[in-house]
Amino acid sequence: MILGKFPPRDTADIFAGLPPSAKLVSMRVVIDTNCLESEELDLFLSSSKNHAAVIPGHTIAEIFRPRDNEAIFASLKIICTFSRQVIVLKENRLANRVDPKAPAISNHFIDKDTTRQFPKFCEVIEAAQQGDPAYLRQIERRRQWAIERVETAQAAVGDQSEALEELRANFADHELRELRAGRKLKDETRFKILALVTQLADKMFADQSNGTHIHSPPYRYNQFVWRYALAHIVQMMQLLRKGAVRRAPEKARNDHFDNVFATFGTYFNGVMSNDMGTLMTQDILRVILKSLGARLAPDYVTTRYIEQLIEQQAKE
Repeated sequence: MILGKFPPRDTADIFAGLPPSAKLVSMRVVIDTNCLESEELDLFLSSSKNHAAVIPGHTIAEIFRPRDNEAIFASLKIICTFSRQVIVLKENRLANRVDPKAPAISNHFIDKDTTRQFPKFCEVIEAAQQGDPAYLRQIERRRQWAIERVETAQAAVGDQSEALEELRANFADHELRELRAGRKLKDETRFKILALVTQLADKMFADQSNGTHIHSPPYRYNQFVWRYALAHIVQMMQLLRKGAVRRAPEKARNDHFDNVFATFGTYFNGVMSNDMGTLMTQDILRVILKSLGARLAPDYVTTRYIEQLIEQQAKE
């Protein structure tokens, strides 16, 4: 872990001996694009009507980007089968405005209108799949929107060479050597990293809110922009550890999307993903946030819900 040993999470299986359905009867898990067609997602949603697939705006963009309509329909098949178990989230810029002092803060990230209309949206997708020309034209418009959105994101992040160089300049040579050797970082280095997170978050927030600054601790650690900045710095530190000086623009864009998944995952029950980088970032975020006193919902991966569900079904 790049920041050394923070106070450990409670990873004990406190539900040992209970059937999976009795463990977490209601989980809301952020779904990475690479899991939309997975048996894991199908099993998760079918195992309890109280479980929900949490879908960020970036996922919607990724769904509609392919040129082939069949690829779009395939990505939507499972979540449309369980359309009333889907939660659609607000865009990042709106997530940044959520009051970090708000109770049940995760609910404030939900786009309630879009979530309410999702079953109707799935009916439209079904009609398009049957060849309805009007709805097929709607899909084409959404495709163009998705392509433009992804291209805009890629242009914004670039190849990260400048950002990596600026980040590297904050650390002494011995700190970089410790980082690349995988050694536990000294407290001074870890506090420096957290200070960089706060500096980045404050700049990002000020740019979007007419110069307003982020909250003071402890509410700062609930603020979306601060958690996203933490995910970004954690991911960039991993690149520094590997000696990277730049990132292919397409991969840098994907890193940004992965960081969004990881950030939202900290407000819900984690992330369902096949990307080890996303899962690692999510794990590190949870450790750091808990060490700072943030309260987090149980992590889907840590609970081993799917594994224990499969084991229980095998016994039955």
